[in-house]
Amino acid sequence: MKILNNTEIKNQLRNQFSKISEKTGKTSTVAADSAFRTFNDIQRDGWLIVRENMSIRTFDHHVKMLTDCCLSRAALQNMNGKSQGAEIIPFVRFIEIDFCSQAPITSALIMFAQNLF
Repeated sequence: MKILNNTEIKNQLRNQFSKISEKTGKTSTVAADSAFRTFNDIQRDGWLIVRENMSIRTFDHHVKMLTDCCLSRAALQNMNGKSQGAEIIPFVRFIEIDFCSQAPITSALIMFAQNLF
């Protein structure tokens, strides 16, 4: 699973959705920046709250831009705003088993277990 940080997402949005003005020749990143702001709002407040607080059409357009760029819709919907500053711990690191410190079962424990049955 590839983990993207905010800078990478912003750069990908700008690369994909920037437009060059025909009159001035300047690059406009307004659409990309708006989609990125929606992404930040979803991260901070959660999917449902952001969807309620902005027009559905704009919200859906920004979500489409984000999914076209680099994120899945499911990942966006799972952002509930409660994980601010939380660290994601890989499951392998969470459970550490030290096989070197294990010892064989002693005969006293075997006899105790046999007496139970």
